[in-house]
Amino acid sequence: MFVEKENRVLNEELKKLEAVGGTRFGVLDDKAGPLAGGLGATWARSFVLSECCSREMVFRGDPETVLRAAYEAFRKLGRVKTGLKDETPYPCVSGVIGGGFLNLNQAVVHFELLGCEDDRCRVCVSAFAKENLINQKTARKAACRLLEQLARNLILH
Repeated sequence: MFVEKENRVLNEELKKLEAVGGTRFGVLDDKAGPLAGGLGATWARSFVLSECCSREMVFRGDPETVLRAAYEAFRKLGRVKTGLKDETPYPCVSGVIGGGFLNLNQAVVHFELLGCEDDRCRVCVSAFAKENLINQKTARKAACRLLEQLARNLILH
């Protein structure tokens, strides 16, 4: 089931496209662009489907190092957003990361530290995205991008 907070954040990201409209690509002038882009994005937002993806992995490191690396991965790939994840017993970092074709589609991504044992931390990354008729696997790609960046960050520590 698609979570309401993630849906709200993704709608906000689509609204940003409405504001930019066709002017970003030089198709329309500064006055007509936001109107045309706004109508198109509003119309599209009502028809797009939701996609969820969840991946678990084990990383070597102590909990503080893994959480710090996750935070830095969010900062590098997108932006951290607070208040997205409902009550959870696990330490969590959430944000918005690009995925899909050229990483242009936005996905809400949650990182949770599920537990640590013997200098190994088990993590779960969940991603939520809106997909159109042509599924670009935005949620899966955003989750994988975060895990890859997290692995790079932990290698550097």
